[in-house]
Amino acid sequence: MQARARRTREKILAQAKRAFSERGFEATNLTEHILTPAGVSVGSFYHQFTNKREVLLEIFEQAISARHERIRGRVRDLQVDTFRDSIRTVLDLFMDDVEQDPDIWHVQWREHESPDPEIRERALVGVKGWTDVVLRMMEPYYPGDSAKKTLVAETSVLLASAVVREYSHLDREEQQRRRADLVDTCVEFIQAATDALLRPA
Repeated sequence: MQARARRTREKILAQAKRAFSERGFEATNLTEHILTPAGVSVGSFYHQFTNKREVLLEIFEQAISARHERIRGRVRDLQVDTFRDSIRTVLDLFMDDVEQDPDIWHVQWREHESPDPEIRERALVGVKGWTDVVLRMMEPYYPGDSAKKTLVAETSVLLASAVVREYSHLDREEQQRRRADLVDTCVEFIQAATDALLRPA
């Protein structure tokens, strides 16, 4: 019984992620867009979740924490010589992740403007977490503690997020064609801005 309940839950989450990615949370109808395509009855759904909102929050919880763990682990093991190389490596990791699971990225970006404060907070959690990662990456190259460094890190994360978002909306062929240019442009901009603001005069 537990195995069946787990499979039902997984089917609901997988179909909901697809539906939220394509339509957004508000436009997704629980029965029409999630339960019927997943082959799950309304009664089975309510044994698993209270409502559609709870499904979205669990999708964020599972997918984003798994992504962060996967990428943060690889960031910890980085063997790079320059700040530019570390930024390039992280952008490549993000783009690899987009290719593996584009739906969760689309869901996250769609809900950045959600009127529900908890949904909006969960959708934006990555931006805040990655600012801390970039600050740690900066430390060997730009030592010292300053509000200016935090500003540079926040701006770098927003720019990288915009680039990864653009990448996620390209078809696979276009991704292959444009990936190197998108990474190069973003890396050079972040490096130039960081040097301009943080290098001693």
